[in-house]
Formats: sequence, C-alpha cells, structure tokens
Amino acid sequence: MSLPDRNEPTGALGPRSALLRAVFVFLAALALAIGSVLILFPEGTGAYFAWAIRAPIAAATLGGWFLGLGILAASLARAARWSAARLAVPMIALGAMLLLIATLLHRPAFDWSSPPAWIWLILHLVVPPGFLALYIVNERAAPSPLPAEPPLSPPLRTVLRAAAGTYGVCGGLMFLWPSALLAYWPWPLLPLGARVYAAFILAYVAGAWLVSRAGAARAAAMPLSPFALLPLLAFAIPWLHNDAFHPTRPGGLVYLLLTGGVGVALGAALRHERRTRAQPANPT
Repeated sequence: MSLPDRNEPTGALGPRSALLRAVFVFLAALALAIGSVLILFPEGTGAYFAWAIRAPIAAATLGGWFLGLGILAASLARAARWSAARLAVPMIALGAMLLLIATLLHRPAFDWSSPPAWIWLILHLVVPPGFLALYIVNERAAPSPLPAEPPLSPPLRTVLRAAAGTYGVCGGLMFLWPSALLAYWPWPLLPLGARVYAAFILAYVAGAWLVSRAGAARAAAMPLSPFALLPLLAFAIPWLHNDAFHPTRPGGLVYLLLTGGVGVALGAALRHERRTRAQPANPT
C-alpha cells in the first residue's frame, strides 16, 4: 500500500519503465524465494544456502528481512516508474554493498565448493554498481528541478527520523563491532550473522532517512508500507522458535521495543499521513 499520489513529480519514464519492472520483478522473486525458504526450512541452510547458519532462529529471522525486501521490490515492480523507485534504489544499493563487505570479511564461513556461495558473491558484486548506474541514468532523465511540494506530516517525519537514528546506532555498532552486542542478543548469533543483519538495518536506515527528507509527493510515490512491515516481521518471526528466543532478558526487551514499537508507530503515522492527504483542501 502506497500513499495516495496527487502530485506525481516525475511521472513514468516510458521505455525505461519496462527495465525498472524487470529489475524489481527479479529482485522480488529472488528475495521472496530466499526469505520463504529460510523461514520454512531454517535447519537445512548448510545444503541450500551460501553458508551454514547454525541456529534455526537466526536463519528464520534473516529470512524475515529478505521477505520484507521482496515485498518492497514487488511493490516497486508493480509501480514500474522512477518516481516510486528513486528513494529505494540507494537503500538497496547500500544494503548490497554492506552484504558484500560482510561476505569478504567472513570468507572462511562460506562453502566455496557449492554454487549458492558463488551466486551470493556474484549477486553482491553486481547489484551495487548496477543500481548506481540505474540511479544515474534515471535521474538524468527526470525533470529538473523538481516542482516544490509540501513536506511530510510531522508525525510521519518524526517517526521516520527517530527510527533512522535509533536503528542507525544499533546497525552501525553491529556492523563495526558485532561482538559488543552478541552477548546481549536475544538468540544465538555469530559475527557473520550480526553483520548481515546490520546490512539490512543500515539499508533500512538510509531509506527511512531519505523518505523523511523528501517532500510529501515524492514520498507518497514510493510504497511506504514496507517500512512498517519490516520491523513487524522482525518482531514476529523470532516467536516461531520459542526454545531459542529469550524475550525477557534485557536485550530481548530492547529488541521487542525497537521492532514492535517502531512498526506500530510507523503504521499509525502512515495511516495519519494517508488520511491527511485524502482530505480536500480548504477553499480560500
């Protein structure tokens, strides 16, 4: 669900819309497949994934992040226009670049004798420069300068920036110094898993910050519901593995607050923004 779009700043790009749709259909299919398999079959990652994830709860929660990415990509494929993808492309490129760095830092953990490891590496070598090129080409074709537009409503802007700031601190610490948080994490997690989580978190941070700075029309052109859905998935999926999930520990309580709280707050803020934009302007 994206917010109503009354003032589309760029419009569809004609022939380029087919390329956008193809890119995001591929990304959606790949991410949804990976996410679904990790959630449904978390015990068998050594046979089908790029590396063996020891704890099923770690595999399932990683699957939740891929599932959220797939839903976002599917929404962008359906829109198939640059105005919807403009704010999403940088966050996806950043996430892929951080995943590549995590892969290179933890090379021994990967099973380089199996195709999934090489497919994972090739994808993360290709996506960052590919999405950068996609951004440059489409930005050059977009009208410039963009027309003036009203800002986001204060509730949505505030929640997005609060989420970006909080998750940015947590994600940055997890990526740069994962061992500092592993003792407090509410389920078993290794440094590679922590950095992979952090890559998704920091990509989310970039997207939330870009949306919070955009005008109302540009933000409304992008599907925004995944920004609320991703934290809610992160909140819900660990409960599938109650034997390994420790929600009552301090780290577990903080985790639930930062995922469930942000998801609910963003959902409420998006609903308020949609209602505000649906109201007719007062006659003057």
